[in-house]
Amino acid sequence: MRLSIGAGWNQTEADWMRMLRLPGVVALTIDTVSTGLSIQYGGALAWIGMVLTSPQHRGRGLATALMQELLGRLDAASVPTIGLDASSAGQPIYEKLGFVVTHSIERWFRPAPAGPASARGPAQVPSPPASLAELDARMTGLDRSAALLSLAADSCIVYSSGVDGFLMSRDGRLARYLGPGFALDPASLRGLVEAQLAIHSGAAWMWDLFPGHPWTPSLAAEFGFHPVRKLARMRYGKPHPLTDQVKPEMAAIAGFEFG
Repeated sequence: MRLSIGAGWNQTEADWMRMLRLPGVVALTIDTVSTGLSIQYGGALAWIGMVLTSPQHRGRGLATALMQELLGRLDAASVPTIGLDASSAGQPIYEKLGFVVTHSIERWFRPAPAGPASARGPAQVPSPPASLAELDARMTGLDRSAALLSLAADSCIVYSSGVDGFLMSRDGRLARYLGPGFALDPASLRGLVEAQLAIHSGAAWMWDLFPGHPWTPSLAAEFGFHPVRKLARMRYGKPHPLTDQVKPEMAAIAGFEFG
């Protein structure tokens, strides 16, 4: 938490603990001044995140050493594709290790409204958890059920009619985080976003989205969001839809650390 607060990240202690408890996670640290971890989604893809080094220890190769260890373990496990979302500072390190840029991803922010904040509502009555995992698998081609259901336990969830789309939100250190979420068309996405903003009407918001997405940038701007940070989605190994494509149905990611 000291490192992520120093970097201005939105993760809470609950976010860190969630990551560490997921099955198949490899979490590494060097003297508590540099961290990194990877999550495997079945045998098809792994995601690297939470790569952090304290400012006074940068430039010593610590992040590179952690990345090399993570890549070595994933290569030994024969994971064909590894993805990550890179900051401008991290991108050169990852390129030297063999990662390539596939497209951009941005963090958009909406400030809290003036006046007293309203109480945050409880999570909506969910559909059976299996339906979330099934929808996610259909959209991504991956088994991300453990991560998705762990997020669902701490999230407010709203559903589109027919439960063919959903949108989660959860508390963040600086702002409420919008995602993950899927929607089959712009109208469905609009309804999901409106519902989340209404339930948590006093909150500031963060939404990580693809600037090349056909719906989300214009909709986010309409709701008062604006871009505050740009990252590069990168891939190591074979192409995969989650790393190389912007699918219209994927309206909101689960976080840069999840992919």
